[in-house]
Amino acid sequence: ADGQVVTTTLPSLTASVSEVPPGAGLAAPTLTLDQALVAPEVLAGQLVFTPAAALAPGAHTLALTWPDLAGNQTLVRRTFWVDPATQVRITSPAAGAVFNAPETNAIVEGEPGAAVTVTVGAAVFTGRLDAAGWLTFREIALQPGSNSLTAHAVDAAGNTAEHTLSVAMDAGQDAA
Repeated sequence: ADGQVVTTTLPSLTASVSEVPPGAGLAAPTLTLDQALVAPEVLAGQLVFTPAAALAPGAHTLALTWPDLAGNQTLVRRTFWVDPATQVRITSPAAGAVFNAPETNAIVEGEPGAAVTVTVGAAVFTGRLDAAGWLTFREIALQPGSNSLTAHAVDAAGNTAEHTLSVAMDAGQDAA
């Protein structure tokens, strides 16, 4: 479907074609992927093509052209997106940081629009990365000793990523 997001870099691409009776005046259809002619298999009224090499993440266009014998062409074009993965990273605080206060901010970066959950002990914080791929969680409570921060992201295609780091809270230490 037009605008569909696929999570594999080797998608099986199909274009449905109707059976054409002999003498109907139609030539053989052609299929292109990103303006390059491809050689699909014809299976049960469908042109099926799986690329031999991985498609790059991003937008791709599949076009089916079906000319009649007079040279007129019917063109159907569909754009789809390859989104095979997402990423997430806690950029602040730094791994191993030691705090002398019981709270800190956490800054997370990743794929714009992805839903993010940050857990620190039993506390759970949720949000969505902005258009630039950033999100700040304010005043995250830290317990005395070691604290594990885990960011978990889910993008629009359902891809997931996770990043974990540890920090410490020691009220007797100088500020990090």
